[in-house]
Amino acid sequence: MAGLAGLAGLAGLAGYAGLAGYGNAGLAGYAGLAQLAAAMGDPFLADALIKARDGTFEEVGPTLAAWRKQWKPVKRWDGDTATPPVRLPKCDQAAQIAWWEAHIRGFLCEFEILSQVRFHRTAANTYRLSHAGGQAIITIKRPTRKIFERQMGVVESWATRREDRLSEIVTQMIPQVPNWTSMCNLHPQRTPKTIELMEIALKFAMMSVMRFKQALACPRPVEYSPNIQPILLTPGYSALPSGHATESHIVARVMRELLGQSKTSPLAVQLNRIAARITENRVVAGLHFPVDGVAGRVLGDTLGGFFVALCKGSAAAKWKRRTFTGSGFLPGTQDWDPAESLDPAAGHPYLASTSTPSVNASKLAPMLQWMWEQARAEQRASAFQV
Repeated sequence: MAGLAGLAGLAGLAGYAGLAGYGNAGLAGYAGLAQLAAAMGDPFLADALIKARDGTFEEVGPTLAAWRKQWKPVKRWDGDTATPPVRLPKCDQAAQIAWWEAHIRGFLCEFEILSQVRFHRTAANTYRLSHAGGQAIITIKRPTRKIFERQMGVVESWATRREDRLSEIVTQMIPQVPNWTSMCNLHPQRTPKTIELMEIALKFAMMSVMRFKQALACPRPVEYSPNIQPILLTPGYSALPSGHATESHIVARVMRELLGQSKTSPLAVQLNRIAARITENRVVAGLHFPVDGVAGRVLGDTLGGFFVALCKGSAAAKWKRRTFTGSGFLPGTQDWDPAESLDPAAGHPYLASTSTPSVNASKLAPMLQWMWEQARAEQRASAFQV
């Protein structure tokens, strides 16, 4: 969440795409090109390059045909076998994004995803994110004021955990990349496309959660009582759903699917435990109610299912559509329980879940599908079962 708020130097989407140096913005440095990249903006260097060209340029040099002879022919554009190309590339080819900068690939994939969703009001205090074809993805109904008031005691009691969790709380302000890299063995050089894919998923989660926050306008604990005294600056936007919960659970879901893990595999269990820990730390810090975290967990996992459906691009993609009813989070003093199942058979009064009718997703997000396959190839090379 801090990326979009500009915290820790992450100003807007440009900073968010860098994921505090762990993502693509940091790749130049890892490749040993950081100094060169910085020097390219140096006016002294620009002047030197101008003079170097003037000193070496031939007024009558080799012809274009002669230049082409030095290149090994490659087939890159529209049947062309010459380099530099004679023909222009075919229009709108998904694989073409392999040649673009990482943050540009991110923008393109985000546009594909957002082209497939719409946000709208369905009833009083109730809003839905739907597929553009009409199928629901997730519906969230705001809790009542009584729910928040009854949870004040939970938030106050969790303050006793602050000293023990302080380092976690502070370092998890920005996207929690180290938590995932340490668990899934991600590295900017070895798994750059996997990290790019996670960035895309995180940005999709953040844009979605912010839209729900704006619509639902739920208070923060400090707005009910000065006794909360959060240990971090309370964000300047509403609380439910928790953005940290949404982020951490979409990563847990997408990584599990990417690595071909079952819901009960050791890695999947640990991914969910870390996501739950990140979620509850926001309550410990005094920034959220437990119900915010539960809503974020439901939102993050559901968005993850939709994201994976687009990534896989099968002709019959499905996801679990869910409805979160805040007023059903009873008796109001209910604590956060990360072990609760999100399956419909669990019978939670605050959650309904059904299969979404099949959607032909084979052509909905070809660039995102390309990114998914690149990430899967990295994981296969790392000996993960995918």
